[in-house]
Amino acid sequence: MKRILSFTLALLVLIAAGCSSISAPASSESGDLFDAIAENRLTQSVEKKDAGAALNTTTSNQEPLESTNDAAQKPTDIVRGSSQEKTISAGLFVVFGIKSDGTVITAGKGNEFNKNDVSSWSNMVAIAAGGNHTVGLRNDGTVIAVGQNDNGECDVANWRDIIAISGGIGFTVGLRSDGTVVATGYNSDGRCDVSGWSDIVAVSAERYTVGLKSDGTVLLTGGILVDDLKYEVEKWTDIVAVSAGSRHVLGLKKDGTVIAAGSNANNRCEVSEWTDIVAISAKANLSAGLKRDGTIVVSGGEESCKNEVVLQSDYVAITTNSDHVFALRTDGTIDAFEAGFCTVETYYPDICELHDIKTQ
Repeated sequence: MKRILSFTLALLVLIAAGCSSISAPASSESGDLFDAIAENRLTQSVEKKDAGAALNTTTSNQEPLESTNDAAQKPTDIVRGSSQEKTISAGLFVVFGIKSDGTVITAGKGNEFNKNDVSSWSNMVAIAAGGNHTVGLRNDGTVIAVGQNDNGECDVANWRDIIAISGGIGFTVGLRSDGTVVATGYNSDGRCDVSGWSDIVAVSAERYTVGLKSDGTVLLTGGILVDDLKYEVEKWTDIVAVSAGSRHVLGLKKDGTVIAAGSNANNRCEVSEWTDIVAISAKANLSAGLKRDGTIVVSGGEESCKNEVVLQSDYVAITTNSDHVFALRTDGTIDAFEAGFCTVETYYPDICELHDIKTQ
């Protein structure tokens, strides 16, 4: 990585006991990570309302227009703690943050399809950047989305009782409090075929949809070369967090090691030497892990990093896009690391203007 840029961005880190896909608890006993997920099932992270309301799953077979970073969200940002609520998320040349008052602010130059038009959003507890759309989760379990909607990826207005969200390329996934999953958007390759899933405690979307079950096993649907990837991923056990890249998937095991499946181009799957990891984030051809001591390890990216360590000691959360790793410090500031050829200064000139984000 070429540079590090520090800037003040106070982040709302919501610690709601029992959630897992974003985080792994910083306990000295690695087994506690898995036990907390299996026992609590994420039902405490969002206030339940309209539990009986119908949730619509709409799909499309029209190929979505992908971002040039070959990537999507959601999501996959991982916060050390026990909450699956996401308070930061990075998309193509844009980063989102949830302020202490529940509104959302952005920085960066990536506003294709007006996906950054979130200034009117309120009562947000999670944010997820998809390929060319952005999804927000309100504190009442409802969902809002903005941006490209050619495949129905923004058709989430009728969703209820949602506790976690993830945005993929041309589609959106939501996790209900009862452990079932809803999806909408592009589906010619089956990436939205989640209606039969149950007992799920975490979801992550990119080209695939990945679901983590309460017993530590993993489900996968959709995407390129899905049969081979599905075969590998669904053999995993003792998993406490998952994160989907464009052609690879990461799994965090309860012993703090990390496993990867899929394409290893740019060294994105070179994670076998990682230990003592408490959080993971995959995006496009990049993989990042947050260690228990607050340092970060990175593999992949345009520079084809391999087990590169960021020498800091107080990071508590990470999120990635195809070119950058964003890391939250304990003092509420953010460091941005370049993992490609796109400089922070060029593509995030307003990053230092982000402020008033609550930390805990």
